[in-house]
Amino acid sequence: MTRKIGYITIVIVLALLFVAGTFGVGTALAEETEPWVPMAMPGTVEGVGVQFEVTDSEYLNVTLDSTELLTASISSVPAVIELRVEAAQGALETQLTLSGLVPGLEYHLYTDSLENHVITNADESGSLAWTQELIDPHLLFIQTVPSTIFIADSTNGKQCAQVGHWDGTTKTCTLEQDVADTIEIQSSGITLDGDGHKITGVSSKDAGIYIPGTIKTATTGVTVKNLTIEGFANGIKLNNAKNCTLRGNTIINVSNKGIELFPQNVKLGGGNLVTGNQVLGAEYGIDNKGSNFFQRNTIRSTEAALNGDDLGSFYNNNLIDYQYPFWSTNRSQSLSAALPFGGNYWSSFDSAIEGCADLNADGFCDAAYLPISHNDQVAGVDSFPWTTQDGWLDITINAPVDPIMYVDGGVIVDVSANFKDVDVNTSHTAIEWAWGDGTTSPAAVVNEVNGEGEVSSASHIYTSTGVYEITLTMKDNPYLSTVVKSYQYIVIYDPSAGFATGGGWIESPAGAYVPDPTMTGQATFGFIAKFYRTRTGGNELSGNTVFEFHTANLRFTSSSYDWLVVNGSKAIYRGLGYINGDVTKLYSFMLTAQDEGDTGDKFRIQIWDADNGLIYDNKIGALSNDLTAGTVISSGSIIVQTKSK
Repeated sequence: MTRKIGYITIVIVLALLFVAGTFGVGTALAEETEPWVPMAMPGTVEGVGVQFEVTDSEYLNVTLDSTELLTASISSVPAVIELRVEAAQGALETQLTLSGLVPGLEYHLYTDSLENHVITNADESGSLAWTQELIDPHLLFIQTVPSTIFIADSTNGKQCAQVGHWDGTTKTCTLEQDVADTIEIQSSGITLDGDGHKITGVSSKDAGIYIPGTIKTATTGVTVKNLTIEGFANGIKLNNAKNCTLRGNTIINVSNKGIELFPQNVKLGGGNLVTGNQVLGAEYGIDNKGSNFFQRNTIRSTEAALNGDDLGSFYNNNLIDYQYPFWSTNRSQSLSAALPFGGNYWSSFDSAIEGCADLNADGFCDAAYLPISHNDQVAGVDSFPWTTQDGWLDITINAPVDPIMYVDGGVIVDVSANFKDVDVNTSHTAIEWAWGDGTTSPAAVVNEVNGEGEVSSASHIYTSTGVYEITLTMKDNPYLSTVVKSYQYIVIYDPSAGFATGGGWIESPAGAYVPDPTMTGQATFGFIAKFYRTRTGGNELSGNTVFEFHTANLRFTSSSYDWLVVNGSKAIYRGLGYINGDVTKLYSFMLTAQDEGDTGDKFRIQIWDADNGLIYDNKIGALSNDLTAGTVISSGSIIVQTKSK
């Protein structure tokens, strides 16, 4: 079957709800008539040719055939296929065939906007065929379930009233409920205020927010703010949009890209402000084409934090937990601003072991950072990388430093905070204190002038012993970025609670030894920690800890203990010690022991120092004070004795 589809923009989103099985991973390629450089991201291929084949998608491998020479790109990422096509040699139309789909399945084919669609079916071979007009470039979508909310500058904001309130004077749609659908913004100058609400979708829908322009007219001046987007293939997608603002949004668990900015040419994109957003779980954090502005975003991604050759202005962002900082490269781009603003925080460059030393304690690494792309090429330069996340907003929490002995009725702890922003034009709101025991309290800013001020004091009662991490959540304006500052730790202990002792060995897992995460092998341990009564009636903490990871030639011995907390069959304590007998340098450590009886005792040790950061942790990634985190010992035993025994 051949179907005429035409003409400005087409986007294809494939929701193959009935597909079963596992798709192979191979190499993306295209058959071309002239040389081109393929895009190396998995599940994508681009170039000039008449056949384009994706063979390494973790979602679906597809092939696009054309009767005319095309400049094209195909993206087949989890639950989404996207085609971008334009004539390479002046053809006015071509016959396209997309194969690799589900035979006989009904699809909803959208043109230009999600509002314009045609219902069609893949044939018995799993193909769709149509005549494609090529006067203009096109972006193509298909999905199995039709639905979208449309907001435009028209009566009542078009469909805004279905989900919120429309203010025609300011052209603002403010959500009044959560939404389980894509929202497409069709007019320039629109503001979508999420007002704390959530848009939830599935990976078979392309984007939570979609802002399309046409090939001849860019959509401009759109603002999307205060919104949480969860699910979908992509969080927020701008296509042919410029001078838009994405501010203070949270994007959670999207299967492909957190934020995508894509113009068909330089006149239809750029100048977009992306600030204060959080991408918390995406394959690719930000995919950028064109010169835009990025400040105070937090990006957590599994594959690459960034993709794009010209980021424009990019500083004061947090980039965390990525495999690669970049995917595609532009070696000349700058990733920082002049001091005091500086550059960004990179989780792969925040300790002396990784090359980031801060000898003058100014909050910046003493050396520039050269992020490496997936192909081992330098992808720009950050001249002033920050040593800590959100370093541009310096928050100091004032809380008890010394361990506190538990008393009947509970222990009262008072805290407060001071803060200072490098941007003197900001103002701040304190959201809440979280006490580490599952409870929270409101927080308030006082005495703020030029971005510097205080968070008023708050009190909390701890009713049991434990190691508690206190966190303070703040938000800045105008960026609307959320900053969480932690205080480690409030320690409430009972000197009569008991002691912990153990010995044996574990299999040290990959990643535990930070200088060389590939190292594994046997690690032996022996320890004892307990309180004893002094002659004057006081309580002193004593003991000894030895840990040796043989593969790395790492031997740690304790020199002193700071505190010990025993809680049921679990114990945790912290102190100082030496590595390999060098008494000229002290290292901090924290040990967690779990007496599980016959079901498998667990052991964890964390070793770090102020200069190089974390050196060893056999349960890396778990919270430092998590009493349940540990490696089951291969041999030996652990005993945690409580007074109740």
